[in-house]
Amino acid sequence: MKHLTMSDVARLSGYSRLTVSLALGNKPGVSDRARAHILAISESHGYRPNLMAQALKNKRSNLIGVIVRDITNPYYGELIRGIERAAAAQGCVLLNMSTHESHDREVAALHSLSAYQVDGVILAPVLRGVDVAHIRAWRRTPLITVEKIPGAGIDHVRFDDVKGGYLATGHLLARGHRRICYLEGPPTAASSADRLKGMKRCLKDHGIPWTPAMSEPAGATVLDGYTAAKRILAQRKPRPTAIFAFCDLVAAGAYKAAQALGLRIPEDLSVVGYDDIDLAPVLGPGLTTVRFGMDAVGEFVAEQLLGAIAAGKLHMGLKQFFKPVLVERDSVQSCNEPAKRTARKGARAARA
Repeated sequence: MKHLTMSDVARLSGYSRLTVSLALGNKPGVSDRARAHILAISESHGYRPNLMAQALKNKRSNLIGVIVRDITNPYYGELIRGIERAAAAQGCVLLNMSTHESHDREVAALHSLSAYQVDGVILAPVLRGVDVAHIRAWRRTPLITVEKIPGAGIDHVRFDDVKGGYLATGHLLARGHRRICYLEGPPTAASSADRLKGMKRCLKDHGIPWTPAMSEPAGATVLDGYTAAKRILAQRKPRPTAIFAFCDLVAAGAYKAAQALGLRIPEDLSVVGYDDIDLAPVLGPGLTTVRFGMDAVGEFVAEQLLGAIAAGKLHMGLKQFFKPVLVERDSVQSCNEPAKRTARKGARAARA
């Protein structure tokens, strides 16, 4: 089917191409009658503007590049949802790419976005233990990273994951848990190390020594959480009474591992997640977790990027620091609650 052009609309409406252009662009210089007729013709014939032609004319592609580590992870899905909402409000379209924690893929993704002539880039970098020269060298458009790159001077937003780890651990300690195990994230994720740092700081503040048994390599997927949780729950003697998971997907895997071993949550095992993705409240029981609100973060980042694009600025000096909150649900129980229930049952039996 032939794509209807502006010249076609001019021919069908009986007006000049210039008049049609002004009417479709909602610009002055066209009578109300002519504008209404042209709009009716364009609508009835399915006219859609040529965005590529507009981009060439305006020297803007209206494309925003978004690079994340794993586009299938709901954490990044929520971030992208916020970015997309802000971008769409200003007539921009996203090009989403996933690195799968690969430095080479990240480099290739930036090259691809450059070839597509995007107007700006939002990047969740691989970071830890890899070279970031390709990010420092980006000079084509505004770029904002979701996480700080130390010493790079790049516009960024970041998250107080040390505080997040502290909150999660403090919540478990307050409920009497001492045998806590942190299921770590991917080795490349600086956020995982920061959450562990927050856990250690909280333990120290409560006079509890940290031991290697208090953490276990896992990852960022449900399967990673299942494998790691099943390993520690089956092999550690005594087993942990609580798990603090790198993310909610890992926590969901821990739920499945507990079920496979005949353990109940929270009666036999308490679990705290991280991120508060849409899955968290619908797990059975609802997952207690740490929240940053990635949808709102995405919208904020996109608005900052679009502002820089409109102002023709490569750098804004953006250094936004987001603080976490603990979202309490039903996956954590005090260690002494089962004992209290047993004692109450015994007392009732004795009275009977």
